[in-house]
Amino acid sequence: MIEVEVKLPVAELAEIKEKLLQTGFKETGFIEECDTYFDNKQGDIRANGEALRVRETKDHLSGKRRAQINFKGKKLDTRTMTRR
Repeated sequence: MIEVEVKLPVAELAEIKEKLLQTGFKETGFIEECDTYFDNKQGDIRANGEALRVRETKDHLSGKRRAQINFKGKKLDTRTMTRR
């Protein structure tokens, strides 16, 4: 599996939200995420360009909370943050 992620800076958040709504998109949630990253004592994970993360998520609309652990492999493309 390959994960491709593209992050774009947003100068005017309200304007972007309005344009998305006008284009037919709809808001589906108000999510808060808290990430905690881990490495071994030698720092091998980060040194290899990998990441071990625990993500805690809270949906402010439903009140649901969850946590998940993710291991992210080395980046294949720094521009799009593509990982395997």
